[in-house]
Amino acid sequence: LLNRSSDLPFSSTDLMAHLRGTHRRNRFSYHVGAFYRHGYSSFYGVGDSFVRHLDTLWRKTLSRHKGGLVFDLGSTYLDSAHFQYRFSGGLEGYSDNYKNSEFHARAIFDGYKDFNGLRYGGNVALKHYGLALDKKRYPNTIVSIAPWIKLYGERWRVIAGANLLYDANDVQSDLHIYPKGHVSYDIVRQYFIPYFELDGRLEVADKWTITSENPFLEPRIKVWNTSRNMEMRLGVKGRFTSHFGYHLYGEYALVDNMRFSVNKILRHEVVPGNWQTGLISPMESVYDRVAETHLAAELYYALGTRLATGVRAEYWQYTLIRLPAPWHKPIWSASIYANYNLRDKIYAGIDFVLLGGQKARSLNGESLELPIDYELNLQLRYRLNKNLSLFADFRNLLFCRAYAYNLYLRHRLQFQVGAILEF
Repeated sequence: LLNRSSDLPFSSTDLMAHLRGTHRRNRFSYHVGAFYRHGYSSFYGVGDSFVRHLDTLWRKTLSRHKGGLVFDLGSTYLDSAHFQYRFSGGLEGYSDNYKNSEFHARAIFDGYKDFNGLRYGGNVALKHYGLALDKKRYPNTIVSIAPWIKLYGERWRVIAGANLLYDANDVQSDLHIYPKGHVSYDIVRQYFIPYFELDGRLEVADKWTITSENPFLEPRIKVWNTSRNMEMRLGVKGRFTSHFGYHLYGEYALVDNMRFSVNKILRHEVVPGNWQTGLISPMESVYDRVAETHLAAELYYALGTRLATGVRAEYWQYTLIRLPAPWHKPIWSASIYANYNLRDKIYAGIDFVLLGGQKARSLNGESLELPIDYELNLQLRYRLNKNLSLFADFRNLLFCRAYAYNLYLRHRLQFQVGAILEF
């Protein structure tokens, strides 16, 4: 039943400060930054009014905060004879109004050097996520070592390597070996370049990322990492003319622990022997092992550095083991975009996006298809001088009321305005 008086607060705040510099004599650059983010939203899901009085999150809000310091230091050599390196790190913290918190510390080192016509490189990373849900702690430490080698010629490139990653958490620790490979050849230089890529990665379910993606999830439940064990990508890119280009590719991925969002179901005994079932406000995460097929095609037109426009279409297919449908994942999307940049003084961008094929779980566990979702967005920026710029971003200018998630209608209009200070 649709409650017309639902309160739908939603807001976000982003504050960032950056300091960048270059030491010309010793050939390195540095960057130090600080940031603060705030998100605010309600659990306004439209459920069954008979069980709403038992829905503990109905009409409650989620107010979440994240802040931290980040830095990186890297070489600025222009020749391949020197060792190129970059070291980055950060300390970040998360908290919300449900007594949840998460501490994140990371240190990452990248480097490479050319030797006898070959490029040798690698990456070493250490990340720790200290999650606390109310009073229970869920530590997660991730260590990875990723060596690689690159062979290249005037018209071809080959990269081979691997990423050895150890995911240590409080329940089960896993060792992952992700492949890293790339082969491409310029059959017609700049105009027809086929390529093949092979890789994999771990998608970490840190608290801020998850709540930004879906702020309606039950906030007191842990969300688990997703391992994309293997991703194979075959594509071709290039140009028809000096201004008109294209990119086509198909991807096949094997994924462990892929996460899907579904509406929670509450079954309540109203009187002895009489049960009432309904959907309630908070959503939950469910997982499955998935084979994912992804097809994408993009055509774009660029007139110098000022004007760019293009269209993009995508299609996904999921083969599941346990779940009957890939809940709330789009099956197809289409978009058209255009942007204009006048010497970094004035910038304007507009895009229109269509999403379709999303399925939600009904009360009886069957799937129902959500209406097609569409969105028109506008971005504006004006640089007053070298130190100050003003910007405004508008989302959903057509006031689309499609469902972002089942029971959760998209907000009619979202906008963000601000200023960028650079020194």
